Amino acid sequence: MRRVPTELEEKAISLAVKIPFKASSDILKNLGLFKLSAEGIRKLLNKKATKLNIEPPGDIVHGIVYSTKVKAGSKSRGMDVQFAIAIERGPEKHGQPSLSKSLLHLSVGDAAPLKATLKKIRFEYLVHDGELDLKGCAEKTQRCLWHMGHQLKHYLWQDGLPHKERGSFRERLCAILYGSHYTIRGAAIAYGRLINEFCRLGLYTSARHLALAKEEIFNCRKEPDLCFATTSPVEREMRELNRRADVGARWSPQGIENLLKYSFSSALTNTENLSTSV
Repeated sequence: MRRVPTELEEKAISLAVKIPFKASSDILKNLGLFKLSAEGIRKLLNKKATKLNIEPPGDIVHGIVYSTKVKAGSKSRGMDVQFAIAIERGPEKHGQPSLSKSLLHLSVGDAAPLKATLKKIRFEYLVHDGELDLKGCAEKTQRCLWHMGHQLKHYLWQDGLPHKERGSFRERLCAILYGSHYTIRGAAIAYGRLINEFCRLGLYTSARHLALAKEEIFNCRKEPDLCFATTSPVEREMRELNRRADVGARWSPQGIENLLKYSFSSALTNTENLSTSV
């Protein structure tokens, strides 16, 4: 077997984190660079990912945790991907604000490895999507405001509320969460009243959704310097994750973890250096 030049390895892997292995192989072949099979590219990527060592930087103030599912393993709905990033405001670029982001953790499967990483880091402020109980993983935790309203639609459906009535409750919740006319105390009172109303109407799943977030939902107002209140700074990365993982076939858990870990580590390092605009 011929040894693959280092430069070609890098080109092959840079393609493979964006498009399927077979398509990457075909592009290299059509360009006349090298005949490298899809399986060969997959092995190169796995080898690189295995050697990748994610070292959390010290003194992290802001962090974001996100969870999603990918088609991997044997369960019909797939497996969970858990990842965490450090995020800070960067310098202005051409008059536009920017963010610096770096990968802290990515794993497929159980959330225990993620929680272990978070507890070692001890963020000052951590924003999460509400999929996991992350109390004790940071000095202050903040539930993503956007996810609160988005998830409410699902819980109202579980409670049997007709579709035409769900929108008004979501709008009311968003008015409480985002409404600048509310003081912190006023927003907390309105939030509590909405929980009580859900209970009176028998919408207990929706009431529980709000009640579980009650201690985390208004920290963004109490600590205005800790300026992130949603997970939106990583939405672009999440769209890329889901696009690359959705190939119409099942991944092995380790295979998709290797791909995503290498892809995210490289992309976020570049983002940090280039100061991607908000």
